[in-house]
Parts: sequence; C-alpha cells; structure tokens
Amino acid sequence: MGVGYALAVVHPCCGNIGGGGFSLLPGDMERLQLHTKVFSQQETVAAIFLDEGEAFQVGERLVQEELALSLSAIARSGAAAFYQGRIAGAIVQASQEHGGMLTIEDFTRYRVRQQTPLRCEYRGYEVVTAPPPGGGVTVCQMLTVLAGYPLAEWGWGSVESLHSFLSAALFAYRDRNYYLGDPDNSLFGAKVMAKDTGFLLNNQMNDFTVKLGEGNQFGLVQGKANQIEPGKQPLSSMSPTIVKKDEMVVLVTGSPGGATIPTTVVQVITNWIDYELDIAEAVNAPRVHYQGLPNWVLTEPFAVEGDGVWRLWEKGYRVIPFVSWGAAESIQVESEGVWGVNDRRRVAGEAMGY
Repeated sequence: MGVGYALAVVHPCCGNIGGGGFSLLPGDMERLQLHTKVFSQQETVAAIFLDEGEAFQVGERLVQEELALSLSAIARSGAAAFYQGRIAGAIVQASQEHGGMLTIEDFTRYRVRQQTPLRCEYRGYEVVTAPPPGGGVTVCQMLTVLAGYPLAEWGWGSVESLHSFLSAALFAYRDRNYYLGDPDNSLFGAKVMAKDTGFLLNNQMNDFTVKLGEGNQFGLVQGKANQIEPGKQPLSSMSPTIVKKDEMVVLVTGSPGGATIPTTVVQVITNWIDYELDIAEAVNAPRVHYQGLPNWVLTEPFAVEGDGVWRLWEKGYRVIPFVSWGAAESIQVESEGVWGVNDRRRVAGEAMGY
C-alpha cells in the first residue's frame, strides 16, 4: 500500500448518521476553537467545522450532512462503498493534493482481515482483547506479571502496588517497542478532509517506526519490526477489552490515548478486580502511566498518596504530575442489569444502564 495519509476515519466529537446535527458541549467547543486557524486553511474542513469562518459556540449545532451520506452509503453497500467508487476516489485525490501517495489500486487491493482475539487469564477471569498490531499484548503481559503479586493485600495507591504496576509496564512496553509490529490515535488526524465525504484523514503513519531511535508523537521509541513497508499495518495501542467470568461477559472497557491506552485498561481491570472498586470508581480513580521511554512516570492528581512520590523517587522513578488522559468508557454486566460509566475526563456524552 502506498505511503501517505492512512485510510482510517477520524470522528473527533460530533456527527450524526441521520444528518440532524449535534449540539455542542463545552468540551467539544474548546477542541474546535483550538483548531480554528488550521481549519480555515482547508476549504473542505472549514465548510463543516467552522461557522462562516468563525468557531462554533456552546449550544450551536454542527451538522455533518456529508458524513451522514457517507455512513449511509456504507450501511447500504458495505465495504464496497468505501473501497470503490466516489469515496475511494475522493480520498486518493485529497491524499495526492497534500503530498500523499495513495492510489486507487491501493483501495482495490486492500482486504480487511478478521483476526482471532487475544486471550489471557487474570485471577480467574478471562481477558479478551485486541491481537497484534493492536495493544492487547501489552495489556496481557502486564496482567500476567501483576497476577504474581498481592495487590489487594497491599491496597490501591500503595507504593508496593505502584512499584509492581510500574515494573510490569516497563517490561511490557520494552517488549512492545522491540518485538511487535504487523505480524504478516491525535485530534482531527491529518487535518485533511476528502471532498464530499465529511470525514478527515487520520495520521496513522505516526504509529510506524518512522526513524529508529527516535520517539513518535507519544514518545514511543519503536523497533525494526514496525518500520514502514508496503502492505503493512502500523503497530497500535488500541486495546478494546472484554472481561469474562464463567463464560459470561462481566466487564467491557477501552480508551483513547495513544501509548497510555494499555495502562489505562489495565488500571480499570485491576481497580475492579483487585481493589473491588465499583465500575464508576474503577474508571474515575486517578491514574499513573509509565512506558520506560521517555523515563518518567505520569501521575494524575491524587494518584500517589502521602509520601509515595518521594518513596518512588528513591526507587528510581522520575515522577511528574499530569492533568489527565484517556477516557475509559466502560460497561459492567450483572445479573441485575447493565451499567454504563462515562469517564469524568471527557464530560461529553452520557452513560446509560438498564
């Protein structure tokens, strides 16, 4: 496949298949306002994400009719609507106009692969997650290491529990960067829109090893297995995960956040299983993140209690504060019903249960 803008569609905040539009909340408006200058440089983008050249305001409606038409065509005709005809031609044109190398032949040759999910065990639960090139390997490697330590006995937020978590992350990310690649996601992507399609092109080339020894957008320094090659998919941290008990689904979780996705998913799972937090507490508890390179530990407010920061520094961890990351929207399944949780880190949307 040609090197250039990747095919994945970015759906940044809004959109409505029916074309009726979406009322903007404060978080949506702030994201749009931050990119007003960039949007204004692209006619096709400005026509949708700006209101006559100005940023939208809270309460105004952003209507994405072209996106609705594209999604409706895919719903009617399946993959052929995307990889053949008008949509494919528009993506190729947008790519080539902005220095990309996509061709119609790339689309006609492409085949979606269905892969077997990755499965691992954790304290009597079955974890079903994304196989390579997704991030499930990192999730399962961390859980396999953590299964050997009494996290529940040590307690949430204790230095002992954090040290085990950070050590598991260090080795899992080291192996991810060195060994993993295709075995055969930032706001508004490339900020380039394929004309009349309503969607932006993503910037997934960032997920390849563009240059050995140098970090990507998320600071990941990756190996030769993930170098750019024709017909190859980039390594990803996406880790949609299902947790089962006695063959029954009990928890569904996942998150955006690039390199932070696996550690976010693992913390939701361990919060729920080891520390017996309810699903809302498990999702919204303060988080930490560590990936070895760069060599610092990100901590949300109150993620490390008491003198824990200094004790971690004594163990060699370079602990620094960070406001927040990710959005682990999750579902807990019980005999009494299904419970949805909206992560406090992204206020848009509402979780429902029944």
